[in-house]
Order: sequence, then structure tokens, then C-alpha cells
Amino acid sequence: MPLNIRKKSDCRKFTLKSLKVEATAKKIKGRSKMNKEALCDALLKINKRTRVPGKNSKKRSIFDSKFAIIMNEFKMGNLKSSSGQRVTNRKQAIAIAFSEASRAAKRGTIVKPRIPLRNT
Repeated sequence: MPLNIRKKSDCRKFTLKSLKVEATAKKIKGRSKMNKEALCDALLKINKRTRVPGKNSKKRSIFDSKFAIIMNEFKMGNLKSSSGQRVTNRKQAIAIAFSEASRAAKRGTIVKPRIPLRNT
């Protein structure tokens, strides 16, 4: 179970050994030589990078809607990776959706998917 470290005072609850286990899971380099404070700083830095916005914030609603749009693209078979190939792996689709949704939430706007025009 991952440790819930959101601020520096949260580190007091955990032992050095448990922080090293968490650092191993997060693949932090040089973790064996770090003291408790340095490990805590490294874990805080990683947790800030991958944090999901709060439940009722505007950014969270942007995050959720963008995530849903991208997963819908995957279900329809239209989701492509950066190399241009279609994504067939569900885990890869979730990773793409998470990164795109985080980027959209930071910008504060939703870029809606392009709908192809019908030839009439």
C-alpha cells in the first residue's frame, strides 16, 4: 500500500525503512544513501507530479471529462500513440488518458476531439 505523503509533516509518521520501500517502488535513484529527510523530499516531489486535482474543483471536472473523452476514443478504436500507431493495450490507453487529462487540467481548458465533417 503506498504511503500518503502530501506535506513534509507527514514524514514523521513513517520509519526510514518504510520510506525506503516506497522509494524503491517509485524507482528513486540513490535511495540507499539518502537519509529520512532527503527521501521525504524526493517522495514529495514525485507525489506532486502525479497528483489528481481535488474532488469538487474546476480542474477535477476538466480532468474527468478529458479522461472520459480519451477512453471513449480507445473504445471506438481511434486512439493513437505519439508514434501514430493505434493503441490496443488498455493499460497504455489509461496512461495516455491520465497524462493528457493532467495536461488539460493544468491549462484549464478542454480541447474537444475533432469530429470529421460529413460529405453531404
